[in-house]
Amino acid sequence: MGRAQTPPAGMLSVDAATELVLSHARAIDAVDTVGPYAAAGRVLAKPLLAPFPHPPFTASIKDGFAVRSADTMAATAEAPIELKVVGASRAGDATAAPYITTGDAAYITTGAPLPPGADAVIGAELVETDVAASGARAVAGASCVRVRSPASRGLEVRPIGFDIAIGSTLLTAGTRLGPVELGIAACAGGPALSVVRAPRVAVLSLGDELLEPHAVGGAAAPVPAPPTAGRIYDSNRLALISAAAAEGAEPVDLGTAADTAAAVGARIDAAIEAGADALVCSAGVSVGDRDMLGPTLASRGAVHFSKVWMKPGKPLTFATVPRKGATPLLVFGLPGNPVSCCVCFNLLVAPAIRAMLRLTHVRPRRVVVRTTAPLKLDPERPEYHRATISVGADGTLRAHSTGKQISSRLLSCVAAEALLELPAGAATLPAGTRVSALLPTALSGHGLLRPSHSVADDELGRINPLDPSLDAPSAPGPASAAPMRVVVVRRAGADGGPAADALSALLQSPPIANLEVARDAEAPALEAALRRACDGAEAGAQLVVAIESSEAPRGASLNAAVRAVADRTAQALGSVVRSAIATAAPAQLALDSWDAAARGRCLLLCLPASAAAAAARTLLPVLPDALRHLAE
Repeated sequence: MGRAQTPPAGMLSVDAATELVLSHARAIDAVDTVGPYAAAGRVLAKPLLAPFPHPPFTASIKDGFAVRSADTMAATAEAPIELKVVGASRAGDATAAPYITTGDAAYITTGAPLPPGADAVIGAELVETDVAASGARAVAGASCVRVRSPASRGLEVRPIGFDIAIGSTLLTAGTRLGPVELGIAACAGGPALSVVRAPRVAVLSLGDELLEPHAVGGAAAPVPAPPTAGRIYDSNRLALISAAAAEGAEPVDLGTAADTAAAVGARIDAAIEAGADALVCSAGVSVGDRDMLGPTLASRGAVHFSKVWMKPGKPLTFATVPRKGATPLLVFGLPGNPVSCCVCFNLLVAPAIRAMLRLTHVRPRRVVVRTTAPLKLDPERPEYHRATISVGADGTLRAHSTGKQISSRLLSCVAAEALLELPAGAATLPAGTRVSALLPTALSGHGLLRPSHSVADDELGRINPLDPSLDAPSAPGPASAAPMRVVVVRRAGADGGPAADALSALLQSPPIANLEVARDAEAPALEAALRRACDGAEAGAQLVVAIESSEAPRGASLNAAVRAVADRTAQALGSVVRSAIATAAPAQLALDSWDAAARGRCLLLCLPASAAAAAARTLLPVLPDALRHLAE
């Protein structure tokens, strides 16, 4: 994790600047109603409930023969049971399937309704027929089948509502609709969907030197002409328009504006008139005599910051401009250098767009990687170094620099998947150094490790590789983790015992102490046990895992006890562990079934017995960093 660096006076850190931006980014209340074919990339404003069960009828899981299980109980390979084929049930065929009585069978296809009277399906490959030829068509024409083993009741059958129960929540509000989510909507009959209105993001480029692409030679020219003397083609605006659209916004193209206060003011008016929620400008934010965005914003609204401690992107401005009858217009003044513009959009503008879309997790995902080449640090500013990511033979993520990192070289962003968070310092990081990396969504079109919008804000805390408390760059894993004392608190005689055993086997080297409480223990007893586990610990960081039984009495949960004895909440821990658990085993862990907190130097985790081992398996790589953070 490492100790945080402090920005110089007059500058904000990226984290502080992001928090300030998010404090002004208001969730959009307006809702659009769209059909599923027009909903790709939109965000649900209301939950989608299942209007009917799926499947709506008892259905076959595979091609074969529908039978009465009771008819097959005596079947053996030596003495097969012969059944008469009396008809067929095929998916989508409106013809009524035959009623299956004693001694009958019916040919059935995958997804077809189970005929009345039948209660099992035997795969076509497991029976013999009276047809000499092979193949699906031949089997379907059989008049009798021979069964060589018993078929249990419900074999290869999906009952009504097996996949989706009627009235169940299919998609929650705040879900971004991707291919799978739209497939689920179609499964529910393709209802009209209530989605958050897309934020309108106006995009403007400032500069007398800018030319529209194809301005010289025309759009029909097979080879674009070079720009005229002293001019350059505007690359930022198209990049920002594309980035805003990728984040789910509705871009509004305001073109370019000259370097005059009047021109800049007119474009701000145009953004307000267009109903924009945010205005993203590139250039015009530095200290030149024609950089007019800052003074114009100061005269129209409130400038919240104009310098951020980062590289690239130091002259980054954020302001709000009042609008009559609406929330203030968010204005972002991004540097004119194209790489700075791109990086600043991903770090500050994209989170604001996600907040307006009512998404829960708005920051880019953070992971830990190892460098593959020496990286020289900037002595004055933290740097966001563009890199690609690969997976090493040992399973760790490896970062590969995209080359020269000068802020004017947009090629450094091509194929980039990550922004390495390098601290300020007069040093060169050796190859193999562990650093944290952000995985933004709108950096390039490569997208190998592009995160979804449902992941936690910060999966891991930022790492400062210059911190002397960090380990040398050796391969991570259980073998290299510092020894830790682990105490498991669980209820006597409940299902926490097997979970504790699985946890012990997983952690291997750390000694595990078990502290049992009565199965029906009330809150005071649970809290006392947790305090004893934490306060009786040896010096240094310690892990206390409270394993909650699925049969816990009402009103005396270990989750509540963990929160009661903690002196720091999960949020105060910087979401290091909480985010890791949230992405550990989403199928096993309900959001209200676990918690993370701290008491002194003890890290407290409360996990359900049903998923304790699965969650711990995912948490294991991040535990050393989390415990080190608590020990500081």
